[in-house]
Amino acid sequence: MSLNKVRLGKLVQKQTQFKLRSYSGIFSSLIVLQVLGILFSLNGVGMTGTSAYNMSVSITYYSADIVVVLTLIWAFISAILITTKAYREDDYIFVTNRLSSNLSNIIFMAIASIIGGVTAILSGFLLKLVVYTFFTAEFMHTGTSMLLSEVIGGAIIVILYVFLACAAGYLIGSIAQMNRMFIILVPVIVIGTTLLLEMSSSKLTTYMIEFYIYEHSFLMSLLKGFFTAVLLFTLATLLSNRKEVRA
Repeated sequence: MSLNKVRLGKLVQKQTQFKLRSYSGIFSSLIVLQVLGILFSLNGVGMTGTSAYNMSVSITYYSADIVVVLTLIWAFISAILITTKAYREDDYIFVTNRLSSNLSNIIFMAIASIIGGVTAILSGFLLKLVVYTFFTAEFMHTGTSMLLSEVIGGAIIVILYVFLACAAGYLIGSIAQMNRMFIILVPVIVIGTTLLLEMSSSKLTTYMIEFYIYEHSFLMSLLKGFFTAVLLFTLATLLSNRKEVRA
């Protein structure tokens, strides 16, 4: 019996550092998706035009919306992958338990969310720079000047939603790991429920979108996203604790 007592905090720190080094492929896929998002955005995310007196004006809008959407998809899929057996077995090089494994996963996903959210926001500026430098345009207007506080606020919101996508993916992955049948049932239930709500003209989907996306208060947006993520991660942790230490 070892006389050394392993502290939970120290164990979680070591596991998190190990995962940051070992899961580099996750960040490589993020770079690839964001580059693709920038390329897809080169034609603009919207266009409008008008003409009068033998003169026509065409306006193309550029933003990082596509990059942000791809980043959310990346976060969701990456969180599911972290729950798979191949990733779980990496923890067994440490003296570990389910709690420390889950905590290190959550911290890793929080760090990944910060990286993904910040790079997604910055990609919008890179996109405009590329368009301005390499594409011909008679006139380019960058819109109203953004304050640093607005950029930081936007980045925080994107980081939070990326973290929320991680939480949703982690919960679904944890459910799927309890029984292989859930791997098929979960997407069927989610897609089927969504289609039924849309076909029945239910206001639930609209309400959920408005609840999270169209909140005017910055603080309330943070609180809604944060507590929803905490709830999802708590459920995922409780479910994974029902499994044995090594599966």
